Amino acid sequence: MNLPQDPFSSWRSERLKKESLARRILGVEEGADFTQVKRAWRRLAREYHPDAGGASWRFMNIHNAWRVLAQGADEPLIDDARPKPRDPRQDERDYFNWWLRRWR
Repeated sequence: MNLPQDPFSSWRSERLKKESLARRILGVEEGADFTQVKRAWRRLAREYHPDAGGASWRFMNIHNAWRVLAQGADEPLIDDARPKPRDPRQDERDYFNWWLRRWR
């Protein structure tokens, strides 16, 4: 007898990948309970909050990891140790837009 494939198997595998990545970002083990996850999230959020001089991209990763583990949200997690490179033309566009706004 040939059983049909579980329709949620791909969703479950993606979910497990997200949860393992979220655990790695927060630095908690697989069997961590809610209080351990919350404690790790608060410690890292305090350390990397943009108002405290931390990196905003790192703070967003920490926040998304918290949402995945504690609240069950399906937010995409980006575990990148470096911010995205700035477009060199952005400075020119910013200056040009500033110039237009100034002389309107």
